[in-house]
Amino acid sequence: MDTWGVDFVLLDEDDQKVGDTVAYRDHRTDGMDQEISKVISEQELYYQTGIQKQIFNTIYQLKAVQLKEQGWLEQAERFLMIPEYFNFLLSGVKLNEYTNATTTGLVNAKAKTWHRGLIELLGLKQSLFSELHLPKTSVGYLRPTIAEQIGFNCEVVLPPTHDTASAVLATPIMEKDAL
Repeated sequence: MDTWGVDFVLLDEDDQKVGDTVAYRDHRTDGMDQEISKVISEQELYYQTGIQKQIFNTIYQLKAVQLKEQGWLEQAERFLMIPEYFNFLLSGVKLNEYTNATTTGLVNAKAKTWHRGLIELLGLKQSLFSELHLPKTSVGYLRPTIAEQIGFNCEVVLPPTHDTASAVLATPIMEKDAL
């Protein structure tokens, strides 16, 4: 399953949501770019992550949570983007997927992993961000209660969970070097 990028859920040690699901359609992130620029310049952030500055990117949303939502990040044990959270609800397995992670502003563009140095620089817990998995990774099977409810079980597989990446993958391109 894919969704839009940048939005996320924080889970506690009991896999319960910490606070509200974080979505970008509000003004919480106003001024968060200035907060981030106190620890890393806009140019260096782009060089490290390869993502254009958009005030709704996850990096700015996390900074807003850090400054405005007391205790959320301290209580949180895992960070899941929206499609990853849906996959968790279906399967009980928590995996982070690469294509959607690139929308966060927290992925090292060269290494294609979470940018651990940047995460530390921002004062975020490293443990929130688990290994990134590529599309086609098996998440597992449906939770037994869901399989029973719908009358069958099936494998849950990561697609490119960012909607644009899924759209590109679905394009019927015939030439190898078309993209």
